[in-house]
Amino acid sequence: MEEIARMGGEIAKIDPEVQVCVLDYRPEFRRLQISRPTFEEMVNVWRALKSTGLKTVICQTIRPYRAI
Repeated sequence: MEEIARMGGEIAKIDPEVQVCVLDYRPEFRRLQISRPTFEEMVNVWRALKSTGLKTVICQTIRPYRAI
């Protein structure tokens, strides 16, 4: 999570209006042994990126979620 926040911080320094989209890994594409992140993990990624000052952060998961 620290690395994600650092990346978000670097992007926000360049332009906080840049839209960032995080996709959960879909193991059906290639590496079947890698598990999909949980919904809660994706929400934590969204929160970490939003806390850096990024204005538009989208995390795509299999479960619908609306930001507060």
